[in-house]
Amino acid sequence: MEPSEPDQSQPGFHSRPDRFLIFLRGLFPGSIPRSDSIILTTLALCVGVIAGFGAHLFHLLLEHTDELLRWSARAVGSGNGGWVVIAPVIGALAALGLIRLFARDDQSHGTSAVIESVALRGGRLPGRALLTKVVAAAVFIGSGGSAGPEDPSVQLGGVAGSKMGQLLRLSEQRTRTLVASGVAGAVAAAFNAPIAGVFFALEVVVGELQAALFPPVVLASVTASAVSRWLNGNTPAFTVPAYGLNSALLELPMYAVLGVLTAIIGVMFIRLVFGIEDLVAKFRLSRLVRGISVGLAVGLVGLWLPDVLGVGYGTVGNVLAGRMIDPLHISLLLFFKLTLTALCIAVIGVGGTFAPSLYLGAMAGSLVGMVAHMMFPGTPPAAYALVGMGGVLVAVVRAPITAVLLLFEITNDYRIILPIMLCVAVSNLIARMLSEESVYTERLARHGIRLRGGIDQNVMERMKVGEAMSKRFDTVNADVSIRTALDLMTAHHYYGLPVIDGDLLSGIITTSDIARALENGTSEETPVLAVATRDPLVAFPDQTLHDVIALFAVRDIRQVPVVERSNLHHVVGMLRRTDVMRSYYAGVVGSGEGEIVAAQNHHS
Repeated sequence: MEPSEPDQSQPGFHSRPDRFLIFLRGLFPGSIPRSDSIILTTLALCVGVIAGFGAHLFHLLLEHTDELLRWSARAVGSGNGGWVVIAPVIGALAALGLIRLFARDDQSHGTSAVIESVALRGGRLPGRALLTKVVAAAVFIGSGGSAGPEDPSVQLGGVAGSKMGQLLRLSEQRTRTLVASGVAGAVAAAFNAPIAGVFFALEVVVGELQAALFPPVVLASVTASAVSRWLNGNTPAFTVPAYGLNSALLELPMYAVLGVLTAIIGVMFIRLVFGIEDLVAKFRLSRLVRGISVGLAVGLVGLWLPDVLGVGYGTVGNVLAGRMIDPLHISLLLFFKLTLTALCIAVIGVGGTFAPSLYLGAMAGSLVGMVAHMMFPGTPPAAYALVGMGGVLVAVVRAPITAVLLLFEITNDYRIILPIMLCVAVSNLIARMLSEESVYTERLARHGIRLRGGIDQNVMERMKVGEAMSKRFDTVNADVSIRTALDLMTAHHYYGLPVIDGDLLSGIITTSDIARALENGTSEETPVLAVATRDPLVAFPDQTLHDVIALFAVRDIRQVPVVERSNLHHVVGMLRRTDVMRSYYAGVVGSGEGEIVAAQNHHS
């Protein structure tokens, strides 16, 4: 039966009460509104404060790690060259040692773990394991390791939201909201870009732009950005001179070419990361060998090209300011930064891809800008470097709105928005043609989780129709009048019923069939078989829900009879849209086999 009112077991409703809200309403009767949006946004504000301070503390840890290693190098008498080679080895071994001691059994990784928790685990995050990896990332990046600091900051913000939701016993949906709020705050604090923080949380972590999430997520982002400005001053992540578009007709095609190039670089980066991971898994290298090998690789390249070490924001700033104009040097930086970052992330397993994406985009854009400058004198190559940052970023993380808004907030200049939008759009299109997954969702896909719009598509592929269908269902006999059938469907809120002739399925009658027949002058006493669909679509118990959902979408139907493969006229159940929703909720949000059975028993 199609329910006339929302069912608590369906997505969007919460099977567990918010005990914190119940406590507050009991403590202050009449003072706490039934609509708890004010309370939720207040909690999001608190998460934003924590995310802002967390991002600041992480960057302090990075700086002090670097200072400590420099002091150690001077204490043992190593020259600068010796420190450059030794420091990444120490940092890599220390990072792997921390993970071995405190997060041995955790296989999660950075932002991918936060995305998975929001989509599948009700916002629950392994706090100890992720915080260990945050510290490990600070040690490794601070020692010169080539990786980004934003992913660890995102983990800090996500853990803050997750633990607050769990501590206060909030529902899964509200805990997810707090996780998204923490992520938004972390990105906002890292770049002093509150708008980009909001859309990163919604595009990447939540997977869709939900209006209901805007108030808490925006508030957390603004709060974290305010904390960051209070601690660090109101300065953007990069100091960028004012740029403009001199000739749209001549320059826009070059920005489109840049979009293609950055898409290729972004997809190469993703494939290289996971290709190296596969090799490491194949040869089963020990932590000692992995740490020494990666540390030496970073150190030796850094001894020759120090601009590839660490986060690299100083190098990006030099390119954007037009102080780095040697095409050979920039090409080498592009190649080795791509290779070393993929190696560090794949082998050590800490740090992120956000900052390296901006770095690679700046180098690629600068090279294209030099060509554009030769073709159109007066065109600043650094403008292409800025736009290229967005191109590689969107190819790697697949968040086009975030990429555009981040660059806009970095520049605070509207005049270059057209090239940014064009490059990001082209890069996003080409990257999706070359690779379906982002660097975050590819990691999840390798564990059997394929998310689209925040929903795991593989859940529908794993569940069978026989598990989700209603085993108790009503039918109408073939000789019953359409008036009787309509009365039955109206009384029980059915949209359709199987038509049975004897014990065999002869068709399906829907409210639309009856309405159409009556409009055409058919008598209310006409047997239903005369107006029913005589050859209805059917499903089989061993089919996957994924296959049947396609029927619902393409044919715009609400239910299908389920029949035996050996006897196509023997109905064993009915599968309705609400059955699919209920089963998905039990299988994903509920995350337990027992809840799947409970959901089946509820309507079988």
